[in-house]
Amino acid sequence: MGWISPDSGPVVARLFHALLGLVFVVAFASLRAQVEPLFGAEGLSPLAEAVARARPGGWTATPTLFWWESSDAALRGPRLRG
Repeated sequence: MGWISPDSGPVVARLFHALLGLVFVVAFASLRAQVEPLFGAEGLSPLAEAVARARPGGWTATPTLFWWESSDAALRGPRLRG
């Protein structure tokens, strides 16, 4: 193919990484809007209840940072840092 040159590798890699970054931005923006309605205290599947059900198996069976705090405020933290 005449439009692909042997030196186009770095350009293609840079474009791929830029587009992958855009996908991550869209994913975290979507998560930001959905996390509390889904996993909040009044959500469809409250995180606190899921953590309570997982406690008998222990942390090694269900490793999560939400073992220590599973409130709505704790859900907002990773969402904002992501």
